[in-house]
Amino acid sequence: MSALRGKQAHYKEAVQTWYLKSTLNGFGVDNDGKGLIPPFLIDNTSSKTEASTYSAIDLGVIPGYAYVTRYNNWQISGWLGFGAVIQSKFYSQNSTTRGFIGLAPRYDVRFIGGYTNDKYFVFLDTEFDNKSVAFNDLKYRQYFYSIRITAGVRLGNKKND
Repeated sequence: MSALRGKQAHYKEAVQTWYLKSTLNGFGVDNDGKGLIPPFLIDNTSSKTEASTYSAIDLGVIPGYAYVTRYNNWQISGWLGFGAVIQSKFYSQNSTTRGFIGLAPRYDVRFIGGYTNDKYFVFLDTEFDNKSVAFNDLKYRQYFYSIRITAGVRLGNKKND
């Protein structure tokens, strides 16, 4: 993947490929023993709506498609993947913690563009990340969109014999 980011490769033409990306995530939210959901939305028949903690650990592989192209010294690349992870999810209410195992969807979306030549590179890197935990009708989701500037100097070319 670092070649698609322009760190280890200097493309001369368009390249496209399928990929597999492994993923291991741990995430959640906690309100220090107090309920996360406002009292007027609590369902008294469901203990999970009174929970103070929702968390999950998931592991999986996401298949996807990647593409990179270059015009003069301007390079753009992007990849899009969709898959499922095995998820171990938990919620805590008062002093009781309940856990479940299931499948959860994951997708991988990333776009990178910038300038690259034999001496240096500068790229704007954008990534969309999603995490979710579902307990029947109750869903907890986290969405992140990050933008980074990546720059570097190429120290030398390897010579092939």
